[in-house]
Amino acid sequence: MKRLVVFPALIALALVLFSAALGSPTATAAAPLTGSNSASFAHAEFSSEVGGVQTSAIVDVQDVAFSDPAGSFEGSFLTVFASRFDPGNPNDPTDDQLDLLQGNAELAPDEFRVSADGSSATLSAVVTMCSQISPDCFNGSVNLSWTGTGQSQTFSGKAIVRAGGNCRIHDTFSDSHGAASATGTVSIGTTNFTPDPSDLAEIAIFSSHQRFTGDCSSLFPPPPGP
Repeated sequence: MKRLVVFPALIALALVLFSAALGSPTATAAAPLTGSNSASFAHAEFSSEVGGVQTSAIVDVQDVAFSDPAGSFEGSFLTVFASRFDPGNPNDPTDDQLDLLQGNAELAPDEFRVSADGSSATLSAVVTMCSQISPDCFNGSVNLSWTGTGQSQTFSGKAIVRAGGNCRIHDTFSDSHGAASATGTVSIGTTNFTPDPSDLAEIAIFSSHQRFTGDCSSLFPPPPGP
């Protein structure tokens, strides 16, 4: 049975973005400030053995966005881990070859897409993969598709937090995640590290909206003068 992984980053990201919203200018009861956050994630793990050569790959990709009166941000980020072990002659351990590779990339818009309901996702990107054993780096490409394999688990709710006297932060949030199957290629040099479908995969989406009411001036001090 495949296990379902709940992204720890999902909760951490929500807290980070929530904190970012607290850096906004002064809110008043007459003109409450608002903020919004959203994030999409996809995760996949692969392992295979072809002709005695063992390969594995882990792919994590996320798209995050937030906005508030202080400004807005949107970005997508990819992390790839890959390994390849060639035992050569099984009776001669001296000819074993092991490659451990890691790569990170900031993605261009539309290189990572997740459907509105979180049931599917696609990724098409290039990434530089560097060895953790030698100083060598290699060009890599990642072209994967995720398809949900069951009913997503969805959580939503509202919360009111008091802060700084009579300041209230009204938070509305929604979180959906579910198991998936990922297929495609993670190609580094001449090796495809994902000849088989994923052993484990997941898609997750998150969104929240904040509304600040009351006197929140203690949370949003004016910027220092020149």
